[in-house]
Amino acid sequence: MPSRLVTVKTSPGGLVASLWTDADKTAGIANPTLTNNAGNLAFYADPGLYSLDIEGQAFEPIVAVFPDANEIAGDIAAPETVVTASTGAAYTIDPTAGTIFDLTLTDNTAFTVDPLEDGRSFTLVLTQGGAGSFIPTWTDAVRYSTGIPPVLSTAVGLEDVLSCFVLRGAVYVFLAGVDLS
Repeated sequence: MPSRLVTVKTSPGGLVASLWTDADKTAGIANPTLTNNAGNLAFYADPGLYSLDIEGQAFEPIVAVFPDANEIAGDIAAPETVVTASTGAAYTIDPTAGTIFDLTLTDNTAFTVDPLEDGRSFTLVLTQGGAGSFIPTWTDAVRYSTGIPPVLSTAVGLEDVLSCFVLRGAVYVFLAGVDLS
């Protein structure tokens, strides 16, 4: 498998960095080197363990893993965490527990976000369950793209997707898809 480009984000730029291809810090790659103006250190790597010091401060070892040829190396995000549940009359969305909430509406549901922390984001996939025609509402301050709540599906089994984030104590809600089946 060929080497891949790995980028380590640091801040600020122009820092002296030393990189080793082993945990014992004996086999180096271009030592020392500088981070670029954006504070990134880029290097080509084969799968394995790398040790990194920036300005003499040691960091946790970096593990470069490339399970298949289609995966992009460096800055790989963790997989999304899916929470699956039925709602009832009230449901609390905990953005620390997941980033995708696959929810079946079983009643007119009052949603609350807790914790209501700036920078939290999540996706709601709402499926009409039971007899359908259930309407979600919010107990928190909510902002919609037009100032008006989107019209959601009411037929049993249809899905609506809402993209949400928290900022300045409000939940911003955007309709990403409606009547999905």
